[in-house]
Amino acid sequence: MSLKLFFILFLSLWCHTFVASISQYPIVIIISYDGFRHDLIEKGVTPTISKLRSEGTHAEYMNNVFITKTFPNHHSIATGLYPEVHGVLGNSVYDPKYGKSFSYSYELFHYTEDILPIWVANQKKGNGRHSGIMMWPGNEFNYTGVFPTYQKAFDRDFAYTKRVDEVLKWILNPEKPANLVVLYIEEPDVSEHNYGPDSETNLKILKQMDDTTTYLMKRLNETGLTDRVNLFFLSDHGMLTVKKRNIIDLRKIVPTEKYDRYEGSPTYMIFPKKGEANFVYNSLKNASENGAPFKVYKRNEIPDRWHYKDNRRAPPILAVADPPYVFEDAYKQIEWIEKLRNITFGEDTPMGFHGYDNTVMSMKPYFFALGPLIKKNHKIKPFETVDLFSLWANILGFPEYAAKTNGSFDRVSDMLVPKYSPSDAGNICGALLGILLIGIALGISIFFIQNKMRIQDKIFNRRLKEENLESRQRLLDHVETDEDVSMSLFPELYKA
Repeated sequence: MSLKLFFILFLSLWCHTFVASISQYPIVIIISYDGFRHDLIEKGVTPTISKLRSEGTHAEYMNNVFITKTFPNHHSIATGLYPEVHGVLGNSVYDPKYGKSFSYSYELFHYTEDILPIWVANQKKGNGRHSGIMMWPGNEFNYTGVFPTYQKAFDRDFAYTKRVDEVLKWILNPEKPANLVVLYIEEPDVSEHNYGPDSETNLKILKQMDDTTTYLMKRLNETGLTDRVNLFFLSDHGMLTVKKRNIIDLRKIVPTEKYDRYEGSPTYMIFPKKGEANFVYNSLKNASENGAPFKVYKRNEIPDRWHYKDNRRAPPILAVADPPYVFEDAYKQIEWIEKLRNITFGEDTPMGFHGYDNTVMSMKPYFFALGPLIKKNHKIKPFETVDLFSLWANILGFPEYAAKTNGSFDRVSDMLVPKYSPSDAGNICGALLGILLIGIALGISIFFIQNKMRIQDKIFNRRLKEENLESRQRLLDHVETDEDVSMSLFPELYKA
């Protein structure tokens, strides 16, 4: 095989692989570090995260949903719906329709059967769109009968770097390249619960999150995706330091046999036993009004701003501790921590809790984004987590799905580059790729033209050299000597 033919075949194969391995649509990667409070960047141990945050668009914080727990907030981020609409009112709930409680299950995440997470909306839009979900809460279940193309259930033992490598494989898959990838990592939440958000141990975990981010950026660069992907770094909630001396024991106020309790500190969903509703509520209300550090609400008294009470799963009575207090179920967490850390828990030993009123600043998560469609060195006003669905739907090319959400595109549209149009989303990457291929084609043409000219020059010079030698020899054969010329001109001088 000639060098020319080999080069052409190699280039054709490379171009085909490049085109087939990247989605024609804008690529979105969503990364959730659970429990990443909005001000943790100020700890000074996350240089990569800090750098990326300043390079792209960021908000000082996001306004998350009540209760400020993992499942409600991740589901609101994914669906663009308030908890009273999607029904995930807590990490566990009691549903009177079924007469039982649900924790992590299909039923918890399917208050209604028309719940539509962003990855399912992307999948349903079709035309070559593919979603990949790495451990996001609720991703194992189908929604409206649809699964994402790629998914992996939560596995604490699956290393963070492996999670990164796996989602990049989904994006680079030659047959079904993902254009939407969602990545969940359970830290720093786990460390914060066990050691407190301001502990030295948590600083090490934050450094680990920064290292994971550094690895992600390194792999994006190695795979040529740095300038192709739009990255969204976010979290579900913050965290607050709590101490043993801050525990409120409701058992001393109302006997536990008077009610059933769901969820956990700092928020109790209370379902009084038959005939005990007034006693339970009045007892708790009296304690609260006399200085006990918690609030208590009947269902109809729950603040409207929480978007929580208009749901059959909302409890008849809701008790919410004031920060930094918690209820007596925290004693179980203390037992766990004592075994984990091999310590005896003192009155001032720190631990972490979240779930408070979403106006409490320590409950607010961080947010920043960067990529080809995101403004650089830009800051936007704090927005609601339910707005993110609208943002992603517009980027990915199906804004019609955002119409049924509780979010607002107007609150987040300012982070997009000027003149960006959702209708152009599918054309941007194709145009860039077309320019690249045209450049390659021109380069090949110039290479072969120059090579051909060099060969022709060599042939011409060789022929010219040969012709010069032949002409010189012919001249030598016909040129007369000086004596011959003299004899022809003066024959009389040469007569004998």
